[in-house]
Amino acid sequence: MNALTFASVLVLLLAAGWLVWGIRRRSDEDLRRSEARYRLLYTDAADSIFTVSLDGHITAANPATERLGGYTMEDWRKGPFLRVILPESREAVGDVYRRLLAGEVVTEFEYGMRKKHGGELYLSASFRPVWKNGRVVQVEGIARDITARRREERARRALEEQVRQMQKMEAVGTLAGGIAHDFNNLLTGILGGVQLAQIELGDRSPVQEHLQQIEEAAERAAELTQQLLSLSRRRPLERGPTDVNEVLRRTARLLRRSIRETIEVRVRAADELPLIESDAGQLGQAILNLGINARDAIADAGTIHLETELVEVDEAYAATRPRARPGRYVCVTVSDSGAGMTPEIQQHAFEPFYTTKPEGQGTGLGLSMVYGCARDHGGWVNVYSEPGHGSTFRLYLPLVEAPEERVSPASDALPGGHETLLLVDDTEGVLVIGRRLLERCGYRVLLASNGEEALKTFEGAASEIALVVSDLVMPRCGGRDVLRALRQRGSEVPVILTTGYAINSHREEFEREGFAAVVAKPFDLHNLAWVVRRVLDEREQERKA
Repeated sequence: MNALTFASVLVLLLAAGWLVWGIRRRSDEDLRRSEARYRLLYTDAADSIFTVSLDGHITAANPATERLGGYTMEDWRKGPFLRVILPESREAVGDVYRRLLAGEVVTEFEYGMRKKHGGELYLSASFRPVWKNGRVVQVEGIARDITARRREERARRALEEQVRQMQKMEAVGTLAGGIAHDFNNLLTGILGGVQLAQIELGDRSPVQEHLQQIEEAAERAAELTQQLLSLSRRRPLERGPTDVNEVLRRTARLLRRSIRETIEVRVRAADELPLIESDAGQLGQAILNLGINARDAIADAGTIHLETELVEVDEAYAATRPRARPGRYVCVTVSDSGAGMTPEIQQHAFEPFYTTKPEGQGTGLGLSMVYGCARDHGGWVNVYSEPGHGSTFRLYLPLVEAPEERVSPASDALPGGHETLLLVDDTEGVLVIGRRLLERCGYRVLLASNGEEALKTFEGAASEIALVVSDLVMPRCGGRDVLRALRQRGSEVPVILTTGYAINSHREEFEREGFAAVVAKPFDLHNLAWVVRRVLDEREQERKA
């Protein structure tokens, strides 16, 4: 090889060396830049990036991991990451980890964990196994904080559940209203028949005691229908003179029929408790709800105490309660010997739809209704409870004393007359007993089973009929239609409205429409007789005037 050839080869070798060196240098620089970019992404990433060993310990994590949960690498080294997973997610996380160790890739898996300094965190994560020499040696994961989204989803689901619950309650309320209406028609026949039998048999009859028991049972049944009507209507307070002791005793009778024999209900009513202005139906429902809650808190045997007392609230005590005001109050206390409540449960006890009962065994509306009752009456409700030591609820009702009730005239002064009346009702039992009651008072009674029939009957005897007594709701033509049709024909005959639905909140509306009076079912002989006589007398006075 001559010198020229050697030099050429040497130059080529040097050039190749420089080229290889340059390529390696550029590759190392690219690699360093790539590694720097990776470290930058790893360090500055908003998402949590981490690796997990085969025994479940986090071995590496970026700063975002600590920012999200508050745990440092030193914290992670103290134990497996499963220890901070929320109980609701623990089983699913364990299953996912077993799948990863088997070589699967898992994406968009959601789970919850506890933060180091309190609170919960929800993450959406993707995992992949890392292989070496044909086996999985660790797991890599990347997770994103979805706590806000989960919170929004929970709020939406809670709202949807509330809407569904309200729809169910509305349906139950509608059904309850219909049942109460039909039941009041039946009770009208029962009470009327019993009263007629009592009058005809006389006080010395040996069956009077049995008739009295039937009458009392029918009156208690009427109380139940009022509870149903209260459930079926969102209505304003129907205030009136209320004997809280009587409401308590009546509610205790209802409660005893709905609890186990191993639970004793004890009632202690304060002596000479004054009447208050109150909605007796709403108050009774609130006490019943507290009693049912007490029943459910007693696992086996126990005692429920229902008490009333007159209390004086001073300024010092009132300052400790948001709704309390100094003054005199009737206090209703319901206490039990049940399981009691933790402070956390007490904080949420009066929230609508909050319940600790198993699914399907509670609506979470009972105590919120009690709270609403106290608020509507201008009072408040307190609860004291300890786990294992029962619960005590105190319902405070301001003492706004009711006016004295007008005493109904004695039964032996039952008014009557000889006028002709038209009785209209689509329930045969009401027609039969109503006719007997009114004929007992001396009236001549014509019957009609619906509004259309009533109008035809009226056309044939318009000059004779002095008063119409009509049911509110009937097929084809109800009480309102009857009144309008009579007025359109120029008749001024008074019309008394009867109904098995709640009337107190609509009484003024009925009177504005032109009804002379409103009688609630189940009506009895005395009530109906006095209302009929009053309306007839007022009509006669108007004519003379």
